[in-house]
Amino acid sequence: MLGFVVPTIIHVHNQLELLIEDEGDEVKLNTFLSIIADSAKANFLLFGDKVARIATQTGIAYLLLRAGKTYTDTIVFVWDLYPRLHQHHVREALEVVKLPQALTTLCGPQTGAADIKFFALPISPAAAMEDCMKRVIVEMTANVVVDALTMIPPHPAAVRSSFKRDRYWFLEKFTLRVSDLVMRSLGAAAGRAVGGPRGEYWGEVLGMLLAPALHIQFTTSLIRRPRRDRVSRREGAERGRSQSRSHSADRERSRSGSRRSTSERSSRRQ
Repeated sequence: MLGFVVPTIIHVHNQLELLIEDEGDEVKLNTFLSIIADSAKANFLLFGDKVARIATQTGIAYLLLRAGKTYTDTIVFVWDLYPRLHQHHVREALEVVKLPQALTTLCGPQTGAADIKFFALPISPAAAMEDCMKRVIVEMTANVVVDALTMIPPHPAAVRSSFKRDRYWFLEKFTLRVSDLVMRSLGAAAGRAVGGPRGEYWGEVLGMLLAPALHIQFTTSLIRRPRRDRVSRREGAERGRSQSRSHSADRERSRSGSRRSTSERSSRRQ
């Protein structure tokens, strides 16, 4: 519940500071209660989204374990192992920069000796890439499932319009997940080849940081460009229709002018 209560308190505090700067120290009770309600609602949605993603990951891991196959068991093992590696590698980084070791407690569960021993086994860069893909695919699948479910509106009559409006949002989210998977896997492989297990860990972190840049390039080239092409085609069609209407109007004016000139000639002959 701390993931919901603490952000709500911080948000209420920030909103009250802004309100006091604008209106002074006198804050009405109704205004204060509305700030609390709005902050609680917004943070409850964010907290519920995080809980839904974690629960979906746990459900996927359960289904993989129920499959009873060695490969699916290894997927769950490396997925469960990765959060326990953070304290060890962050502690090493804090020792280099001379920061308090107590900060490592903020990085996840405690790292065990067996976890470090397993992660330090000598493997090839290709195997490191495979292990990274295994531990990321569970998280990626859960995120894609939750993203797809958030597109479903509460009222069935709005399904079509909501999907039409949100499909680009879903595609951008999906490409972000794929970019994250690709960059983290490549970073882990390159890091394993250069620096062993420590290089694999930090290479994956670096790939995760670079993934948004790849995502921006991908969405710009494959999603937004077709949208611009459709807009340009629509504008071209509208210009073509306006030109055809202007041409038809010119033809009508020329016809009416020729009819008037013909009638004038006939009247003069008479």
